[in-house]
Amino acid sequence: MSWCFKPAGYGVLSILLLSSSLLTAQSKPLLCDDFDNGTVQDAGNGQTSYWRPSGKVTEFESKLTLHAIDRPYSKTAISSPLEKRVSFFKQPVAISITGISIQTSPGINPKQTQIRFGFRDRNNWTFRNTVDALMVNIVGDGRVIVAWKVGKKQLDPENGNRLIFKNLDMTHGPVTAVEFAVDGTGDTIAWSLAINQSDHLTELAGVIGEMDTKTIREGWNAKGHKAVITTEVQGRLGDDFKDKFVLLNVDQCCISTADTAADNTTAK
Repeated sequence: MSWCFKPAGYGVLSILLLSSSLLTAQSKPLLCDDFDNGTVQDAGNGQTSYWRPSGKVTEFESKLTLHAIDRPYSKTAISSPLEKRVSFFKQPVAISITGISIQTSPGINPKQTQIRFGFRDRNNWTFRNTVDALMVNIVGDGRVIVAWKVGKKQLDPENGNRLIFKNLDMTHGPVTAVEFAVDGTGDTIAWSLAINQSDHLTELAGVIGEMDTKTIREGWNAKGHKAVITTEVQGRLGDDFKDKFVLLNVDQCCISTADTAADNTTAK
């Protein structure tokens, strides 16, 4: 994995990062991981135990793969470490993921696969088992949900407080890259989402109102809040799950802020 401090807005995600209203074109990633050293946890630059997998996660030929296997309703996640958490209450934070692809075994319906990515209050097994979360859910059939939850364990966040529900036009092809940016520095929480499908870009944005922002601030303990950044894959494998799988492949993941000097707990 290479550690790259590049201006936001390069490569296949250039239109995504530059389109964000929450981060400027001068923003620099805290880290960009190209998954090219064969070790899942190693994010380069001495960060040998950065990523924390929950379930089977592999790294091979410059690609990270999350394996949903071994159970009828399977989930696998990877998260940033607790000691390197970031706070979207202190400065805008963005997650960008490129080179996304889904593989399924025969008999698995790709339209029922799900990807989740976003922010959690701690590094537990999955978004469902985390009490507080703000995240994006993308289903293989094109459904997109941005949602949050506070104080709700054993609840998939998309079944909590929905901020938006949209159906992508899947004639443009599958989702290949995403960026999710959040800014909670004011009385409200602003968010933006960019989704790339081949040469087609979908941009979504919104604001969480003052009352809900207050609920989130209290639930997340905003003064001491640090978020764990997580990517997760989910698949329905059925009762006959042996030898069945759903794989989420990723070429690169970047974490960016509008002010990389604002939080000295971030990776250096």
